[in-house]
Amino acid sequence: MKHLILFINFLFLFTLANAQENLNMELVANVSVNEQGNDIWGYKDINGIEYAVIGSFENTTIFSLEDPANPIERIKIQGTGSTWRDMKSWNTHIYVTTDSGSDGLLIIDMTNAPSDITFKYWTPMLEITQSTPTLLQKCHNLYIDENGVCYLAGCNSEGGSVILDITTDPDNPIQLGANYNRYAHDIYVHGDTMY
Repeated sequence: MKHLILFINFLFLFTLANAQENLNMELVANVSVNEQGNDIWGYKDINGIEYAVIGSFENTTIFSLEDPANPIERIKIQGTGSTWRDMKSWNTHIYVTTDSGSDGLLIIDMTNAPSDITFKYWTPMLEITQSTPTLLQKCHNLYIDENGVCYLAGCNSEGGSVILDITTDPDNPIQLGANYNRYAHDIYVHGDTMY
């Protein structure tokens, strides 16, 4: 009986929580990417136009929000099928990791957006393990700090992290270092410490 009363109270509280109006949010638009989504990122270009960068199973799609009620699909970049993509931006570039396959790091140049958005898959030879350099194939996640240093996490099958300078040449990052000791699922950096 005690559990039944507890369960009924839980249902009542759950119903109240779901009955909240809109939590001070308003749905302005809804677009379908026609496949399972896995991440989203916001980007603002040099003209002040905002974009939604959406990761899905096979694609990275960028919508411009010049008119927020009518998002415009600007580019759809096909990649290896994966349940996980992660994306972050630095200045005029967006960087996207994929947790499967051999796409490497997707680098999207937004310098001339919205009319001209270019991209490339960057798959260099990097020191990911303590042995010989290997081809960058996949990473689970990434983080970019306030200095333009990009930290890739869960790279290749070894799962270590790779540290890149993306300020010198945003289209061709320079490897600054790597952490070979253990798998990194996600990364956050503050000051001189990587968590």
